Amino acid sequence: MTLSATTVINTSIKREEEVFSKPRSIELEFDKDINIVSAALRRVEGDKRTEVEASVNKNGKKVTVSIATDLTRSSDYELVVSEVEANDGSSLEESYKLPFKTSGGPKVTRVNTGRTGVPIGALVTVSFDQNISETQDISKVVSLGGGAAIASRGKNEIVIATKGVPKCGDFSIKITNDLQSSYDVTGNSAWEYTGRMICHTIGSIGVSSKGRSINAYYFGQGAQTIVYTGAIHGNEVSTKYLMEQWIRELEANARDIPANRSVIVIPQLNPDGVANGARTNGRNIDLNRNFATTDWQKDITTVNDQSFPGGGGDSPMSEPETRAISSFVQRLRPILVLSYHSIGGVLAANQAGNSSSWAATYSRLSGYRNVTGSGDTFDYAISGTADDWYAQTLGVPSILIELGSHTNSQFDRNKKAMWSMAGV
Repeated sequence: MTLSATTVINTSIKREEEVFSKPRSIELEFDKDINIVSAALRRVEGDKRTEVEASVNKNGKKVTVSIATDLTRSSDYELVVSEVEANDGSSLEESYKLPFKTSGGPKVTRVNTGRTGVPIGALVTVSFDQNISETQDISKVVSLGGGAAIASRGKNEIVIATKGVPKCGDFSIKITNDLQSSYDVTGNSAWEYTGRMICHTIGSIGVSSKGRSINAYYFGQGAQTIVYTGAIHGNEVSTKYLMEQWIRELEANARDIPANRSVIVIPQLNPDGVANGARTNGRNIDLNRNFATTDWQKDITTVNDQSFPGGGGDSPMSEPETRAISSFVQRLRPILVLSYHSIGGVLAANQAGNSSSWAATYSRLSGYRNVTGSGDTFDYAISGTADDWYAQTLGVPSILIELGSHTNSQFDRNKKAMWSMAGV
């Protein structure tokens, strides 16, 4: 009769486990009652093995390895069961090895926020790989800067309040090696983190004909304002994508904005059109033909040179979107407005102020052809545009930039020029 080998079927410490507690024993369960057993616990340091004082006891199918003293923290161990004889006379096929390691103190595994753009008043949650002490005075091991303060702690986390950190302000979190786990284990917990609060605010400049908000993103504190606008035509979504990438770029590098400048980004002047995938707004009006310029017309032509009766609106400035951006620009009087469209791959200044000089710079940095002053760039009639209104009514310089794609933002192509317009 052939005996089946004896097998370990369960252990109190799992293979390769990182042990957070202070174990004084390791239990093994076999599939058979054990008569004879020999085991050794060793600390592993590279190729070196150091025996740990321990005793072995058996009780039926269970074997307990009792450890004489606390194990060294942040160390690798190996329990080796080399000799076993079950009551039926069977043994192990080969020595059983159980590798594991002991942890140090709590280590940070996650922070619930990024290093930039942290919302004003946000709670920053620092999570650890194990539970932390419920009794330790964490104010002695966690130091904060910039106006941050400890809000609370949970089983394996510390929550930091940032309500005292100003807009675009820095805050810091520093944890020492003395942070204790729930088992009073310390060591290897040292950790530092710096974050920055969000550097922009968001406000609505008005609503669309269907009630959607037209949002503006504000950066900087300077008196000279640059305004970037996208998606006055709802089907030109590349311009919306470009504005969104530009917002992320500005947020990440807000301190590069010159002290005398403010930057305002309006991703979509025509949110109804964007939602519907349409050039026109929710009332089927081409917003960039609705401004009160000297050439405004009620009946216009499309980009395909087709007749579009009533496409310019019942009257100049008849649309809420048109009134919103015109009132906004009239109130702020920016030193430059950049109006993004697609898909001509060209740009043109409205020739107010020094817009032609800015257009030349934008053209040089982006590679878009500068068609300022050319009357035959587009092969369809254009009237009642925002950029002409900025020049005729307000004398505000602007540049119309036609991206080369309806869907691709071409951010890399525009990035340097956009920063240059911001004064960098």
